[in-house]
Amino acid sequence: MAYRERSMSLGDQREKSCHLFVKNFGHTLDDRRLYHLFSPFGEVTSALVKKSPQGQSLGYGFVSFKYPESASAAIRRLNGSTVNECELYVNYHQTRDERSIVLASYHMLQGTNLLVQNLERSIDDFQLQSLFSHFGTITSAKVMMKNKISLGYGFVCYSTVAAAQGAIEGMNNRTVHGHRLCVKVHEKKTPLQKANLRVSNLDSRVDDLALRRTFEKFGSIINAKVMTNNKGVSKNYGYVCYSSIENAHLAIEHMNNQRLGHQIITVTLDQPKNYNEKRSKSESSAETLKDNKIVVRNLSPQMTENSLVSLFSRFGTVFNAQVQRTNRESECHGIVTFSSRSEAERAIWELDGHCIHGKSIDISLLADHENSEDSRAQRVVSDQTDDLSSDEETLPGMDNPQKKTNLYVKNLHPEIDEEQLHKLFSPFGDIVNIK
Repeated sequence: MAYRERSMSLGDQREKSCHLFVKNFGHTLDDRRLYHLFSPFGEVTSALVKKSPQGQSLGYGFVSFKYPESASAAIRRLNGSTVNECELYVNYHQTRDERSIVLASYHMLQGTNLLVQNLERSIDDFQLQSLFSHFGTITSAKVMMKNKISLGYGFVCYSTVAAAQGAIEGMNNRTVHGHRLCVKVHEKKTPLQKANLRVSNLDSRVDDLALRRTFEKFGSIINAKVMTNNKGVSKNYGYVCYSSIENAHLAIEHMNNQRLGHQIITVTLDQPKNYNEKRSKSESSAETLKDNKIVVRNLSPQMTENSLVSLFSRFGTVFNAQVQRTNRESECHGIVTFSSRSEAERAIWELDGHCIHGKSIDISLLADHENSEDSRAQRVVSDQTDDLSSDEETLPGMDNPQKKTNLYVKNLHPEIDEEQLHKLFSPFGDIVNIK
């Protein structure tokens, strides 16, 4: 337990301190040049320049080091330096949730975050920033998109209130590309988010107090409860409610797939009670969730769940990340669950084919992956019922000709037994029997 407490302390969040956000380096820097810019400070595990759908650099990106000391040195030396006649900004990377929690109230109160409405649909982030740049220093400019198509509005955030007010006076009601802009302070309040976690596969000896003590190191807990039956016996799952969504995500990052007692627990965000009621009755929630999941293949063996969260959280809210293992050995592929399909697609667009820890990773939606696996199974394994003579032995559970789906598998290696055959075909659906 002492080791666990040390590993979960703030000082040991080393991996999180290895990831940097870099911006204002112009539009000519690519992944390779970004890598070489930061490599003098230590071993760089990944360098990624964000690009538009047309392949043009967006002027910002992400760099990850193997050691946090290298990242710290890069910030000290490169932040504020000049690259391509631009003043470079280098700092630690924050997830979307972390940025919204830390900055949302500041921007709301200070009036530096502007809502720009009625944008012409061809205007992108670059053009939006260019339109507003002469009023002051812009910390971020974003056109809101859906399926890579502009929604006709965006946000511009300034470093000072004076700059924001100047932009309102200069740009509100101004016509740009035939569209009269509406520019105002963004006053939408940050909605309260549930921060309830479900903890599954609990050791039977874990009670409310042990659950609270395990999770309170990640932030203020409102309540912690292990579910029991009417005899007081644990049902092996429980709930932890945090006072902030940031703390809940931190707990997921550090505790999901970790050992508590004698069990490996699963920690996920608990959906509100009316979550499924909001869906169409004809829509399967399980199928919908597949749309938010991606399969990441060809991972480095040293990649962990925490590494996956750190790698993909820049694209949205990561509900869960799992590295597939056999006997605790990585199978070099994993599954990442986002809060929406658009976030999953963005991750695929930006990272598919990139080299991470020396491996070129392959990413696809889980639903597409399963469809391709089904097709592959149909190509590799053919239904050979015509080859079976009428006097062959009928396998138990396969005696209903109207319901059975029998597959005949040829050319098996002599050493493959029933257990291995079952493992080979089980990803494609429920198996009634195998022989």
